[in-house]
Amino acid sequence: MQRSFSISENNQKSIHATCVLLEKKLEEIAERTTKLEGDVKSLMVQSKQHSRDISEIAKRQNLLEESAERLENHSRRNNIRILNVPEAKEGMDIKLPY
Repeated sequence: MQRSFSISENNQKSIHATCVLLEKKLEEIAERTTKLEGDVKSLMVQSKQHSRDISEIAKRQNLLEESAERLENHSRRNNIRILNVPEAKEGMDIKLPY
């Protein structure tokens, strides 16, 4: 009976040591999880800011494209359009087909 009590005591010490190690590991995991949660929150804030920035840039781009198109159309107002003339024939005598 004495021997079985001794084995049981050794097992209890081993189990206690294992529990202590598990506690330490759980504490480390809890710390890492807390840090990761903070990092995720920070990244979410940055992501929202980037989304707002991208939306603002897209709006500005549309405004600039519209402005460029208006300017191009305005500059073409006084141009004469000649149809049925092949490209790259500038500087040559053009022969009309009639």
